[in-house]
Amino acid sequence: MAHRVRVWINFPILTLMIWSGLLIYWANDVYEIRLWGVTLVKFFPAWFYRALHVDHRLAEGMAWHFTFMWFFALNGLLYIAYTVWSGEWRHLVPNRHTFQEAWQVVRDDLGLTGSHWGCDTSNCGACVVWLDETPVKSCTVLAVMADGRRVTTVEGLATRPGLNNTGLDPVQEAFAACHGLQCGFCTPGMMMTARWLLDSNPDPTEEEVREAISGQVCRCTGYENIVKSVLWAAKHDRVPEHRVSEHGGDEDEPRLRAASPQGGRAVHQGAGQVRR
Repeated sequence: MAHRVRVWINFPILTLMIWSGLLIYWANDVYEIRLWGVTLVKFFPAWFYRALHVDHRLAEGMAWHFTFMWFFALNGLLYIAYTVWSGEWRHLVPNRHTFQEAWQVVRDDLGLTGSHWGCDTSNCGACVVWLDETPVKSCTVLAVMADGRRVTTVEGLATRPGLNNTGLDPVQEAFAACHGLQCGFCTPGMMMTARWLLDSNPDPTEEEVREAISGQVCRCTGYENIVKSVLWAAKHDRVPEHRVSEHGGDEDEPRLRAASPQGGRAVHQGAGQVRR
């Protein structure tokens, strides 16, 4: 409470200092724009000074300005004393965690090692995670930038039954079925981007798939099986719904998964979904 009062006191003090500063600046009628000896604009007209009673009050303005300057300085000293006494100074001093990148917190502090750290220059894309449902390269995001936002890693994909009740996302099943990986180092980032693509565009073309993963590097597969995996996931990213047709016969009609499209994707609390 005392800290808040100290902060709010600054507003009236600064307001009075601005007022006294105006008395200083307007004490002499020299504010004008001239071009070739001709006055184009004058700050301010004579009636303005007469209306506000601020003309030629230099001494008064300086007196008030310096008076409130001491109040402002005293308030600052009280803030320093409060910060030291309360221990809040510890939150103001940078430490080794202050400038951690998001991937470091995800892997080292939270133990979610599915996301990989590759180039650390934002080129390879192995570290892709979602920040508020949008893919980002976590080596370019400081952990403090994710404060209060939702971070989803590859562990967060396996949050509901897949095609065979495996508990895997269809994208994960697709990479296994179509051999979309070899060493697997780029795979987590590829799958995160692929899942985002299918949430945004449930039926992408091969060109759209290649465009979506163009910011990520695979040194093993030549991308062919990765593209096939994403297209396979798009085809199988549906859950059969058994229903009766209008003509009385049974039919299986594929329907989109329960997840809503990108921007409104259903949130499933899991090990890969972290709030920092």
